[in-house]
Amino acid sequence: MVPQLRQTLLDRWANLPIERARPDRFSFLGIRTEVGDGYASFLIFADRDREPCLAAKVAREPGTVSHLQHEERMLNYFHRHLPERLRTSLPRPILHESFDSVFWLVTTAPAGQPIAAGVDRASEHFTRLADWLVQMAYATRISQPAAEVWRDLERSADQVCATFGLSGQEARVIEGWVAEWLQVIGEVEVGLVAVHGNLHRRHVWLQHRHLTIVDWERSQLAGIPLWDLFQFVTTYLFPVTRRGSLESYLRVFRATYLTDSPYVEQVCQAVAGSCRALDIPIGAVGPCFGLFLVHKALREYDRLLAAADRGFLPLLSHRKRSQKQPYQQAIKNQLWINLLRLLIKERAAFKLSSYPGMREYIYSMPAALKLPAEGYQGQS
Repeated sequence: MVPQLRQTLLDRWANLPIERARPDRFSFLGIRTEVGDGYASFLIFADRDREPCLAAKVAREPGTVSHLQHEERMLNYFHRHLPERLRTSLPRPILHESFDSVFWLVTTAPAGQPIAAGVDRASEHFTRLADWLVQMAYATRISQPAAEVWRDLERSADQVCATFGLSGQEARVIEGWVAEWLQVIGEVEVGLVAVHGNLHRRHVWLQHRHLTIVDWERSQLAGIPLWDLFQFVTTYLFPVTRRGSLESYLRVFRATYLTDSPYVEQVCQAVAGSCRALDIPIGAVGPCFGLFLVHKALREYDRLLAAADRGFLPLLSHRKRSQKQPYQQAIKNQLWINLLRLLIKERAAFKLSSYPGMREYIYSMPAALKLPAEGYQGQS
């Protein structure tokens, strides 16, 4: 596969939108991907360059090929319609090819390195990413009738209850989140924005002050504001991996988001700043986070089930599958549904909506930003 792509790049170099002399050779460096995604990722280096000139993904199965094709369509759409300050933060599709039922997507390479976690830099990372997401929201925001959004959220609520066998009390809490969120957001129309769909540290590359956001295969044009930020802050210090146990993750989540801590204060400030910039009432934060967990539980279930259908049985994130436990049952005990159940059980203590300084932080900021004709400019 790699030799075929290498030769194709050399043969077509003169016609590719790349401002660089044709190299003599390429080398490939693998990038870690999420377990069960079904594709491999590479950085491509030309000659003896220390920095990559391109990035590539390769997929074999029809399902994962369609994901990469979706990513290519979304990136092309963004590069046609977004302002330059946002386009420079996104990979640009360069080439797609199929070799013997293997699909390659080649893009420009991200600059810098994936963000590394650190409590001392969490506030800086949260602020920078939240500002970028606000800019993205202003550039892509569309209005959708509240009745349609209600139907979509109700459908998700019914699906998560049926899929995971939630109790009647748990179902009523989720139904209450749907009603409460739509009540505070809008009676007639709801503003939806383009969302990444799987935003964690490995997908955010940083070079000096410049961000590059990669891996858009799960993106959508009409998503709920704040969901990308929620995923980033939820997995920032303790990313979803195969090494930790489910119990340890839940313990850390409870200690972080259900008690007072300097870290949760930084998270609250980032969320509050986004609410202020996007004119989202503070009362929407709690139910919005709950609906985010509903969405993640369903998407993770579908992703792992698709991996099983392809014959690939990954170790579940934070849960090793018992040999006596059916695989579908193990999927139903995945991380996000457990976080959802924990939030339902202890929602009164959830600090993103009940943190004492949250409301004061919002109202101490400058006048609320409305959507100006030139769009939100963000930080310099």
